[in-house]
Amino acid sequence: MINRKNLITILLAAALVFVIYFNINRTQHGNPEEWMKEHGVITERRGDPERFCLDCHSKKFSHTKENFCNKCHIPNNVEPVK
Repeated sequence: MINRKNLITILLAAALVFVIYFNINRTQHGNPEEWMKEHGVITERRGDPERFCLDCHSKKFSHTKENFCNKCHIPNNVEPVK
C-alpha cells in the first residue's frame, strides 16, 4: 500500500515530468511581434527549428525551408536561407 510520503513523491515527480514535457512541446504562436523580438532565443532553445517549426508548417501550409524562413528574413535585412 502506498503511504502518504510515497504518494507525495510520486505526485511531485509526475508534476515535474508534466512541466518539462509541455515546456518543450509548446508552440510559439503567441503575439507575432513578441515572437519576432525573441526569435533568436526561441530558435536556440528549440535547438532544431526544422523539427519544431518547419515540419509542422510544411505539412499544414506546404512551406519549404526557403520560403518559410525568408518571408521574415528578407524584410528584416537578415541573411536569406539557401
